[in-house]
Amino acid sequence: MRTLIALLLAGLFAPAAHAAWGPPAVLASGEGSGLRATTVLPDGRLRAATVGPAFELGFVDGPPFGNPVVALRRPDFASYVAFAADGSGIAVGDGLIYALDPAGTARPALQGVGDDPAIGMSPAGAAAAAWVDKTTEGYAVMAAFRDPGAATFGAPVRAGYAPTRRNVLSIGIADSGEAVVVWQTNGFPSDAAAAVRLPGASFSPARFVSRGASDAQLAVGPGGQAILAVARGRSLDVSVKAPGVSAMPTAKRVDRGEGYAVDVAAAGPNRVAMAWVAAVKHGKPRVRVYDGLRRIATLGHDATGEDIELGIDQVGADVVAWEDTFHRKTRVGVAYRPAGKRFGTPAYLGPSSLFASPESVQVAPGGHAWALWQARGRVYVTEHTP
Repeated sequence: MRTLIALLLAGLFAPAAHAAWGPPAVLASGEGSGLRATTVLPDGRLRAATVGPAFELGFVDGPPFGNPVVALRRPDFASYVAFAADGSGIAVGDGLIYALDPAGTARPALQGVGDDPAIGMSPAGAAAAAWVDKTTEGYAVMAAFRDPGAATFGAPVRAGYAPTRRNVLSIGIADSGEAVVVWQTNGFPSDAAAAVRLPGASFSPARFVSRGASDAQLAVGPGGQAILAVARGRSLDVSVKAPGVSAMPTAKRVDRGEGYAVDVAAAGPNRVAMAWVAAVKHGKPRVRVYDGLRRIATLGHDATGEDIELGIDQVGADVVAWEDTFHRKTRVGVAYRPAGKRFGTPAYLGPSSLFASPESVQVAPGGHAWALWQARGRVYVTEHTP
């Protein structure tokens, strides 16, 4: 009888863990609406870069969330956005990079950007861009950098050779200017190469870090640490670089399973983490979360989607969001881990839809966290309070 009562009480009180996630607010709605990037402002509010039917790029701050401050109007174009900690940022346009000040004013900062551009920005405001250009020696991955506070980027430099014109690129940069660029042919599986730029130096020789990669995800932290997670068929390989090291090591096997999605994060002077959706034989896909190379949680019910978002802070807090299926409908699952503790019971965020996708997560000081997702043509946001 005591055991039965304990189980009933556990069932009654289990949903209380969900109460930490507040009611959702709508950030964007309408045809063509979407989310480009997020950051937590110094005052603790969330900043989201959104697109909408009437504008190309806007800043929405909150709570409370009001109308966006328009940074770019159509026909200008912004495919990717990266933020610094103060709310300034950079955006990829059509053949150029825009600089965005904290007030939302956009100005061209780098022109002549070639194919398949990627951008990165550190919390202190160091910025990086990478793309593919045709040179006299063939295709090359080019990169350019901007110091914190500078108005424009420096002259482009060569990071390495690209076998074809079409590639998938990622770039990240630390506060010091230490940077990593990763690329692979846009035809999977393909080999993933990486090059590292130390502060005040040119790129180290590019090297292959993974062969036959189907999905490679890069994060570079403010201290110069980097993590590259590579899904390869039925396995997950990971490469972790310490601050100041001039090359990404060859990726090593850390997990096995039928993989669906992977994400990585880096924060503080040396912290890295990753999460991926994978299924073991005859099992449903679930979310596996790693602190560094150590698995710390397995979450989710039936995480069949192809999108996952991971956010961390420098002291050990984590938030992860994923797609989860219930009765042929999709909801977004989200779980939070305070520093030094375990993940709480996942919350499942509505509305249920045939398509519901996590878009971004953020971890702020003091135990606050944010989850953003898209469903039924809208972008939603909810806040976790300690």
